[in-house]
Order: sequence, then structure tokens, then C-alpha cells
Amino acid sequence: MTQQDFITIFGAPRSGTYLLSTLLQRHFSIAIPVETHLAPVFSKKLWAFGNLSKASNRLRLLNCMYNYIEILIDRGFRLNTPEAQKDYSLLITRPNKKMIVDQSRDFKSLVSNLFANYATLKGCKHWADKSAFYKPFNLGTFSKEMGGNIKVINIVRDGRDVALSWCQEWFGPKNILAAADLWKKHVDAAYNWEVLSPECILNVRFEDLIEDMGRELDRIESFLNLERHFNQEDSLGIRMANMLGKEYHSKITDAPDQRNQKKWLTVMNNHHIEIFENIAGQMLELHNYKLQTTLKPGVGRINLPEIFRWTHCERLVKNQMPVILSIASSLNIPITRFLIRD
Repeated sequence: MTQQDFITIFGAPRSGTYLLSTLLQRHFSIAIPVETHLAPVFSKKLWAFGNLSKASNRLRLLNCMYNYIEILIDRGFRLNTPEAQKDYSLLITRPNKKMIVDQSRDFKSLVSNLFANYATLKGCKHWADKSAFYKPFNLGTFSKEMGGNIKVINIVRDGRDVALSWCQEWFGPKNILAAADLWKKHVDAAYNWEVLSPECILNVRFEDLIEDMGRELDRIESFLNLERHFNQEDSLGIRMANMLGKEYHSKITDAPDQRNQKKWLTVMNNHHIEIFENIAGQMLELHNYKLQTTLKPGVGRINLPEIFRWTHCERLVKNQMPVILSIASSLNIPITRFLIRD
């Protein structure tokens, strides 16, 4: 792995991306900031910032990135103590923004230098980004904006277990049909990238990771070409997981629980299993998950977009935030003053 390779942890939400992030930070000299989807979101809206060969435009873009992170942490994560997250976010690089801009020449180098500076401040040699989007982003497009130098670790968990977990979360789909369709899209996105660039992606099954962590870490070590750097007492991943506060994030500070697999066998009814497998059965089999039913074409109705859910509106605003922030900065509107809580 060259210095320019950008490590991206990819996967559907509730698939083990936080567990994987924690293990990478515990066993390698890798710093991973609080997840904000910064790079993928902004890579799609670069047109709003003009020619990035100009330092002034790069500075405006970086300032908008900082504002985006601040707004997301304060408003988007729904935590009682958002300030606690800022010490583990890219916001700690803000005093060095002039240096980051001066050392950059385009979006790729700006983002890489931003993450590299974060890693340096955290005492690590390397950096990575975790992006478990609700809806998957196009890895090919993101790779193009990053100059083609990305390494993707894609974590996959049995979609039937993911669906059970999703339906209990405020951000997740509320029925098994929508969950099956969404999980299939996530796995499809990674598979399409694997077909194009098989040397740039490593698939890790959540179940394999909790059953034989050492073996999977060996695979990751070989893929990234990095040496192990175990530091259990001062692990950024452990402290970040504790800081996030959610019960399922706190659990990953201990050894992975073997019981966090195949829950669907005892919880899902036969009708829901049939619906899920007929929508996403091929992707389940692709990753060696056994089916319980015989696939029947036409089972499961077409799922209508959840356009009337408030969480859908939140995601739309989030995806357009780079443009909103760009316009606000051009007009000298202090948008964060209105959105950040005192």
C-alpha cells in the first residue's frame, strides 16, 4: 500500500463496521475518525467549489467540510453529549487547515492530507475512513475522485440478521421487504466494484470475523500490507466506541459475541424469511449464506420509496449539505451559528 492509498471501510449499517474499525485501530497503527461520510458526500458535489487548483477554493471547500462535520455531530447523531465526539473527529485538524490546503492541489490530496493530519495528531502512521451509508454510494465514482488509489475493506453480515437489527433502529427500513431490497443494493455495490477492481477490495464476513478473528486479521494485514501494531491500553477504537454511548457500540469494546449471528433463525417467521430470500437470495448465496426456502420468482411486492418518512428527508438534506454550505460561504452566511446548539 502506497502512502496515497485511501483505506475505506464499506458495508451496510449494522453489519459490523464499528467492530472492524475498532479492531483495525487496536491491531494496526491506523486512525479512523468519527464517521461522517465526508469524502463520499463531498466527492459528488465538487462542482459547487470551482477549480480546486486554486488555494482559495480548496480553503473554502475545507471550511465547508469542517462546518458539515460540526453540524452532523451536533444535529445528526442524536447523542446527548455531541461535544465528546469532536475530539475523535476531523475537527481537531482545524488549527492546521492552512498547512493542509497549502500541501494539497486537488480534492484527492486535500482529503488525504486532512486524514493524514488527523492520524498524526492521534499518534498513528496511517488513516482510514468508515462509511456505512444508509444507501450505498458508488465506489467507482469515489475511486475516480480519489485518483484510483483506494483500498476497500467490505464487511458483509447475513442480511437476515441485518434486517432484524435495522427494523429496530430509527434510521432503518420498517419492513422486511424494504430491508431485503436495501441490503441487496449494498452487497451489489461492493460486488460491482469487485468485478472492476478485484485487487482493491477485500470482503470480510462478519461471522468469520467473530469466529476466527486472528485469521481474518491476517487477511487484512496481507491486503493492506501493514504490520500489526497492537496497543490495547491506548486504543483509539476502544475509547471511541465507549464515547459513542450506544449499547451496541459499547459491546464491541469486549471480545466479539459469538451469539451475534443467525438470530434470524429463531426470530424471523417463515413468511419473512421467504420474502427476504426471494429478493436477496442470490447475494446471500454469493457470500456462502445458506437459504431456507426455494426461490420463487415474483414473491415479494415492489417496495415504494419511503419518501414520506422524516429520516428520508434528513438524508436528502445531508446529501445536499455540501452545496448548501458552499452557497452560504459565498454569501458570507454564518450557517453554523443557526444550526449548532449552544
